[in-house]
Amino acid sequence: MSAPLVSGGVLNQTRYPPSDGSPAVPSTSFITHTVPVIYENSIIVAASHLNVNQGHLCADGWFLSDFYAFNYLLKGLGETQTWLIAADPQKLLRSDHPHTKKYLHGNPHQSRKVVLSEDLLDRDELTPVTVVKNTEMIPRFLKEVRQQSEIAVKQSAPLVLFLFCHGLENFSFLLDCGQQRKGLSPTQIKEAIEPGCRTTLITTACHSSGWAVRTLRIPSHVPLNATVMAAAEADAQSNSWHKSLKSGRVFGSIFASSVIEALTSTTSPLLVVEASEPSKEVELQPENPTPRQTATYNTLCQSILNVCRDRVTRLWQFQTFTFSAQHNAWAHSWTGRTGIPLSHFEERWKALETVPYTGSYQNKSYMDPDPSNPAFQGSAGPSMTAGELTDEMTALMVRNRVSKMVDLFLQTCPGDWDSGFGPLTRSELQSAVKGGSEQELNKASGCICFRWELGLYADQLVEEFALPRPGGAEMCVLWDSQQWVLEKRKYKLNGLVWDLLSGDGFTLFPAGGQGPPFTRFRRYMAAAVTMKELPEDETKVLVAKLIDRLAEVREFMKQRAIDEPGIRENARQWLKEIGRKVRAL
Repeated sequence: MSAPLVSGGVLNQTRYPPSDGSPAVPSTSFITHTVPVIYENSIIVAASHLNVNQGHLCADGWFLSDFYAFNYLLKGLGETQTWLIAADPQKLLRSDHPHTKKYLHGNPHQSRKVVLSEDLLDRDELTPVTVVKNTEMIPRFLKEVRQQSEIAVKQSAPLVLFLFCHGLENFSFLLDCGQQRKGLSPTQIKEAIEPGCRTTLITTACHSSGWAVRTLRIPSHVPLNATVMAAAEADAQSNSWHKSLKSGRVFGSIFASSVIEALTSTTSPLLVVEASEPSKEVELQPENPTPRQTATYNTLCQSILNVCRDRVTRLWQFQTFTFSAQHNAWAHSWTGRTGIPLSHFEERWKALETVPYTGSYQNKSYMDPDPSNPAFQGSAGPSMTAGELTDEMTALMVRNRVSKMVDLFLQTCPGDWDSGFGPLTRSELQSAVKGGSEQELNKASGCICFRWELGLYADQLVEEFALPRPGGAEMCVLWDSQQWVLEKRKYKLNGLVWDLLSGDGFTLFPAGGQGPPFTRFRRYMAAAVTMKELPEDETKVLVAKLIDRLAEVREFMKQRAIDEPGIRENARQWLKEIGRKVRAL
C-alpha cells in the first residue's frame, strides 16, 4: 500500500509500529469514513457476558453501555441481527442495584446519552435481545457464528461480530462471567467461521489485539483472518470512562465512544474538502463515488484515532486501539454506495435522551479529560510514602479494619481502576463496606490481602534480581501503569518479555474469595525486566529464573493451604460430594 500503515494497524500478523520502538507515521488525510461499515445484507452477531448481578453500572455495566449503544445505532440495519446477553434488560432495569434505571454512555463530566431504559424498550427502539445463561453463552455464540457465517458465504454477505467482555493475557474472551481463568479462544472462532466468509470483529476486551497478531509465547496461536477493531493491544487492558464521582457509575468504554463519535459525526475535523468546492453540506457517500471519495480501511482506522485525540479524551495517548484488515487488504474500498449513510447514524444518536452533567464545576475542571478542557489534571495518588503506606495497611490488616483497608487500597494502583477488571473490583470493595454481609466483608478483605501481598512480592523480586523500579515507583502498588503505555515502545525487547511472562508459569490466580484477577503483578514485572535492557539471551535466562522462583512460591502457598485444617476439611467434603476417593493428607 502507498500510504504508511495507521498506528495500531496489523500487517502480516505484526502490529505497527514495530516492537523495536520505531515511530509510527500515520496516514494524514482521507475523504470519507464509516466505522463499522454496515451494508444492506450485513449479518450481525453480538454477545456480552454479564448477568444482572455484575451488570449494574457501578461494576461491569460499562460493557452493557457499549452493547446497547451499538444495538441502538444498528437497529433495523443489515439482513439479520442476533444480540446475545445473559441479563434480561427488564430485570436489569428493575433490579435492586442502584443506578440501573437508565444506562448512559459517554464521558461522565459531559452530557451523556441514554442507551438503555424502559422508554427505549417500550418504544421498540432497540433490537430485541436473546437471553442466554452465562454458562451457555460460549457454545451459543459459536453456534450462531457457525450458522450465520454459512449463510453469509452463500449470500456473499459480510459478517460483523461484536464482543463486549473481559479478556485474558492468553487472548481468551470471558463470555462466561462465572469463569476467570478460561473463555472463548481465537481457535474456537476460527473453526466456527465458514471458510471464505468476509468477517469483521469489533471488541472492547483487554488484550484483544492478540486475535490479530502473532505471539512468541503461544507458537500454536494463529491469528484470526478477519478485519479486527480491538480496544487494546496484546499486552494492554482496555479502558472504561473514569467513574462518576457523584454516582460511582461507569458509562462505557473510551474505544466505543471513539467509534460511535466517528460513526455519528459528519463535521469538518474528519472531512477534507477541496477549497474550490462549494461550501455546501458534503454528501459522504454519493451514488457514484469518485476515487477521492472512496476511503481505504487504513484511513477509516485513522479516523477513530483522530476522533479519540481531538474530540473524546485528553488521555488518547494511553489508548492502544488495534486494527487489522482481512487478507491484509488495507487498500480495499470500504465506503461504496451500498453502505449505510452516516447521516442515518447521526440522526439516531441525536434522537437519544441526553443527560447533562450536574456535578460541581471544580470537579469538572480538574477531572474532565475532554480535549476542550485545558485544566484537566487527572486523579492524584496517595500522599503517603511507601513506608507509611505499608505500615498503615499492615496495621489495618492485623486489626481486620476492612472499611479503612478499602479506602486506603483504592488510593493505590493508579491507572488500574478504569480499565480491565478495575471497575468490577472497585465496585465489589465499595459494596462490601456499604452495609455488606460478613461474608462480603471477608471477601473484600481477602481481595485486598491477595493484591497487597502479590504487590509486596513483586517488590521483593525486583530487589532480589536487582531490577529497575518501573516509573521510579517505590512500590508495585504505587506504579502508574498508564505511563508505561507510552514508555514501553522505547525498549526493543518489550514484546518478547511480555510474551515470555504471560504464560501460566508466571500466573497467580486469586482463590474464590479473593476477587477478580490482578494483572498488575505481571505487568509490573514485565516492565522491570524490560527496563533492565539485557541482551536477548540473558533476558530469557532472567525470565526463566523468575518463573522458577514463582513456582517455589506457588508450591509453598499450596502446602500452606493443605496444612490449614479448615481448608483441608472443606476439600475432603467436596471430594466426597463429587464421588472422588479422599487420600490421606
